[in-house]
Formats: sequence, structure tokens, C-alpha cells
Amino acid sequence: MLSFFRRALSSWVVLGFLALLLGALVVTGVGTPGSLGDLGSSGSGERLANIGSQSVTSIDVTQRLNVELDNLRQQQPGATMSTLVDQGAVEGLLSGLIDLRSVQAFGEDNGMFVSKRMIDGQIASVDAFKGATGKFDRTRFEGMLQERGISERQIRDDIARDLMARLVGGPVSAGTQVPTKLAAPFASLMLEARQGQIALVPSSAMGSGATPTPKELQDYYQRNRTTYTVPEQRVVRYALFDPSRFAGKASATDGEIQAYFTKNLAKYGGRESRKLTQVIVQSEAAAKALAAKISSGGDITGAAKAAGVEAISLPAQEKAAFAKLSSASVAESVFKTANGQVAPPTKSGLGWHVVRVDGVSTTAGKSLASVRGEIAAELSKEKAANAFASFITEVEDAIGDGQKFDEVARSKGLAIVTTPAVTASGLSVTAPGF
Repeated sequence: MLSFFRRALSSWVVLGFLALLLGALVVTGVGTPGSLGDLGSSGSGERLANIGSQSVTSIDVTQRLNVELDNLRQQQPGATMSTLVDQGAVEGLLSGLIDLRSVQAFGEDNGMFVSKRMIDGQIASVDAFKGATGKFDRTRFEGMLQERGISERQIRDDIARDLMARLVGGPVSAGTQVPTKLAAPFASLMLEARQGQIALVPSSAMGSGATPTPKELQDYYQRNRTTYTVPEQRVVRYALFDPSRFAGKASATDGEIQAYFTKNLAKYGGRESRKLTQVIVQSEAAAKALAAKISSGGDITGAAKAAGVEAISLPAQEKAAFAKLSSASVAESVFKTANGQVAPPTKSGLGWHVVRVDGVSTTAGKSLASVRGEIAAELSKEKAANAFASFITEVEDAIGDGQKFDEVARSKGLAIVTTPAVTASGLSVTAPGF
């Protein structure tokens, strides 16, 4: 997602229009496969994959498809959602999101964290977020996110996953070169095949040979200089610390548990979803006439066709998810309408919505007592991670302010480890067992 903003330095009005058009394609189903209408069946989207504590939802995939379509249309103005689907974009995006979540889960399980300062640095480096002075402009940043329909939390999460992928993948990709002397024989085996005979000559039958001259020795040394040259070595001093030092100081209080429960009532409280049939027309008069015809017992599919539009059946939708596919005002109107009735026509950026409620289902909520342990564990883990990230930021700030390594380690209670002299590959000439 951040890479999109790095490229999006102009024509935001055009891009906004493209996003609006994509929304119409998704909501009405025009030009898209039927399965795409199933995306976003809950407040946070239908879970498509679970990786540890991480998950990939239909909302995640839909948002990435929106961005990919905007990118594609900059090169191919006539591109549609069907173009992306035919190119395998859905499968590719889902696979990529699963990979990123997997890397993030692996990094977190192994004590790796991305600090807020690292994320801030990435955001500040994007030219699209800079103002006239050439510095980061928060107003411009927030305005662009709002235009794209992306929250600051979403872009920060994406950057954190990207940085985590770099932290995890960097060491894996380093040092992959094979010495030429080792690679050459294997490469030759793939290029040629030979057949021959071997005669064994015992070493006792060989003479010692002539004594090499000083010039021959010098020439041989020059040709094989690297063999007799000790590579550059350095002594490394470092201090280790891990999240375990914060575990005992990160217990959640009763007040924090209560506040978290109250803030996440949508998650723990009762949930309502509705099956809907929707028609979108472009004038208020047409919407009212269509709503009146359906309310009087007319068939919604036939009435829509007679008006030159199409009725789209939507699977069970929660209010927040339906608002993303239409608008907050449309969702508010629909979720106040009784089962089997037609909601008052309401306008969004796509047109006038005529929506019939085909079914209502509710799920009972959970009590605070039943989820207290779950919330406490989640908050404790989050507090430990935040404390660890803050600790890293403090260390970075101290070093950035000019404090010496020994001073920082001593002030933070860290034990310093000193290695013997080692080469770039981590081997020690003086301590072979290191």
C-alpha cells in the first residue's frame, strides 16, 4: 500500500473517480464475477486465512484489489475488475497477504518488533506526503488517506509488516554466494560429460622435483595472494535484550480490561447481519417509484429490469461492512428497516439505493466475565510489545543524541558481549571454535 503512495504524485481527482467507479463495480456486480460480491460479509470482513494471531480477511483483499485496479488503470485506462481477475490478481494478492502475515507472525514469535519510530520514518520518506517545504505534512497525509478510503492504522500495519519482512528476510538472503573454486566443478558437470582411463602412479615413484627459484615463488605468491592474506577482522561488542524482561511488568489492570471490553463491544456484543437485495438507480424519482412498486408486492428483479438496471443479492451483511460497500447513511437506513420491508431510498456516491431486507439473523454477545482471561492475555501481550518497542526507541534516541555505547548499555542495565576478532563471515582466526 505504501508503494502506491510513492507512485501517486499526481491526478488524485482522477484516482478518486476510479476508486468510486470500482466501488460501483463491486456493489452492483457489473463486470465482476459473482464470487466477488461475497467479500466483506462481516464487520471486519470474512476470515479467509488464519496465521497464528494474524488473519487475512475479505476486506483486506478487496482493499488491495481497489489499489491494484487504480495502478493498472494508470497504464491501461480501459482496465476493469475482470481484467485483474483474469490475470490471477485475487489469488496472487491473497497468497501475498498470507505470506506477509506468516512472516509477521514468525518475527513476533521470535521476539522481533517494529518500533513506531521506524514506521514514522517510512511514512515521512514518501514524497506524496510532503508539503511545500519538502517536509512531512500531516494534513496532506491525512487528506490523501481519506481520499483513498484508508485509515492511518491500516497503512501503519502494512508498513510494519513490510519492515518485519525485511528484518526476517535480510539475514536469510545474505551470504548466499559460493566460492568460484567450489562452483566451477559443479558447473562443469552440467556442461560436459567425458569418458577416459586412469592409471595410478604411486607417490614413491615420483621425484621431489627441482627447487623453485625465488622468481617462481614470487610469481606463485602473487597469483595466489588471497590464499596467504588474512582477511580484515573486527572485534564486535553488542548487548542483548529480549521481550521477557518486560513480561512481569505488563499485567493488565481491571480498569484496562473493562475499557477494552467497552471499546470492543462490536466484537464481544451481540451481532446482527442481514441478507439484502439491492438496486441502484441514478435519480430520486426513479428510486421512489421503484421502491413503491416493490413495497406494493412487485417482484424486485422484474421491477429492476423494467427500469433498465439489475437487482443484486448480497449475502449476510453486518452494518459496518455494508457501509463500506455503500455509505454510512445507506447502511443506517437499511438496518432500521424491518425484515421483508424496503428501506427508504437513500443516496450515496454511487447513486440512489433501493434495498429490500430479505432476512435478519442475530448472534448473542459474550459477558465480560467469560472473556476476561482472553482480554487480559491480549492486553498483557500488547503492553509487553509496546514496552519492548519503547525500550528500543529509547536506545535509538540515546545513541542518536551522542551517548556512547557503554553509557547506553550501563544506563539500561544491559550486559555487553565482546567477540574475538572475526572476519566478515563471522569466523575467527584466533579462536577457531567461535
